[in-house]
Amino acid sequence: MSQIQSEAAQILQMQRGEDKRLTGRQRIEPRKYAQMKEAEKREREKLIQELENETIPQKQIKAILEGFRKQSIGKGYPKEFFKELSDLKQNTKETALKDLETLLNDLSKRIRSPKKRKRAFKTRVRKTKRAKKRGIRKQTK
Repeated sequence: MSQIQSEAAQILQMQRGEDKRLTGRQRIEPRKYAQMKEAEKREREKLIQELENETIPQKQIKAILEGFRKQSIGKGYPKEFFKELSDLKQNTKETALKDLETLLNDLSKRIRSPKKRKRAFKTRVRKTKRAKKRGIRKQTK
């Protein structure tokens, strides 16, 4: 049977796998394989959860905040953004990475750069114009 499969693979230009007699591999039943993968997934999620909840030392937090500040330079953020970032850097103690991430996202959303404010304003104006046009079209029909 193996010989026929090898010949068919050559004709169809397919690649044959390794012979299980040579590798010594055993077949894993589908349900057993699914259980193994599910256990791996649970373990991976547990590790991720532990890493997210792990507290970061203040020295490392300062380094992260400094890196964030350097990335934000030249993106049009106002001075108050950098002042709050500096205050955060001085007053933050050991905290979880997830909490630090939330703080930085809240700060950047709360104090958006002028470019982002201008873009958001233009989008609102466009939407308003479209809505007015649709309203006029509906009235004329």
